[in-house]
Amino acid sequence: MINQIIHFDHPNPSELNKALLKIVHGNLETTVAGNPGGRRTDWNLHEKGIKEIDILHDWIRELIPKAVSIAHTASEAARTVMMIDKESNVDKEVLDDSQIEIDTYPNFDQDGFKIHQSWGIYYNKGEGVELHNHFPYTFTACYYVNIPEGSAPIIMEGEELSPVAGRVVFFPGHLYHEVVPAQNHADGRCAIPSNIVYSPFIEMEEYSEIVPTLVATAQTLTSKLKELQAQISGSSDFTVLKTAVSGSLEEIKL
Repeated sequence: MINQIIHFDHPNPSELNKALLKIVHGNLETTVAGNPGGRRTDWNLHEKGIKEIDILHDWIRELIPKAVSIAHTASEAARTVMMIDKESNVDKEVLDDSQIEIDTYPNFDQDGFKIHQSWGIYYNKGEGVELHNHFPYTFTACYYVNIPEGSAPIIMEGEELSPVAGRVVFFPGHLYHEVVPAQNHADGRCAIPSNIVYSPFIEMEEYSEIVPTLVATAQTLTSKLKELQAQISGSSDFTVLKTAVSGSLEEIKL
C-alpha cells in the first residue's frame, strides 16, 4: 500500500503555514465524525480567493502531473511483475531490473486532473476522524499545515504514516484512512486536503454558450424524424421513401 502514496515537501513552508493555520482556524464551521471529531471548514476553501490558499493550490496543481506519472509507473510496474509471475519459462531468480520493461508512457491526459474540493481540518488533543475514504475521487492531496509534537499519525489501510508540516501527500481516493482520537496528544494538528477528479474534457462553463443551440438542434431533429416516420409509414414505394428522407436531411442540414 505504501507505494501508492506519493509525497512532496514545500520548498519554503514556514511563513505560508503560519498564515494557513490562521485561515483554517478562522474558517472552521462544523465537526467531523470521529468520537470526538476534529473541526473543518466548508468544502470550497480553494474558491474563496484567499491569497495563501491560492498559493498552496497553485503549487499542488503544478505537482499533480508529476504525482500522476509516478502513480502510473508504479501501477505499470505492479502489472509487469504480475505478468512475469504468470510466465512459467522465466527464471525469476536471475531476472534483474534491467531485463524488466515497464510501460511508463501514459495513455491518458496528465493535465486532465483538477481540484474539485478542498477544506481545512483542525484537531485538538483527543480528537480525530473515523475510518473513511474519498471515493469516487481519483486522488486526494493532503497538505499538512501544523503538526505539533504528540500529533497523531494517519492510519492508511492499517499502516501508520507520520505527517510532516509542509508536506503534501497524494494517495488514491479509494484508500481508507483515519486519525485515531486516542493517539492525538496535541492541540492544533492541522491539514488541508483536496479531492482531485479526472476531467480531461472541456469544462461545462467553457461551452455553456452553445448548449441552447445543441438543445434546439436536438429538438428539431426529433421533430423531423417524427415527420419522416409519418410520411413513410405504410409506404413501400422506394421513390417516395428516398424523397422523404432526402428532404428531411436537407431541412436539418445533416
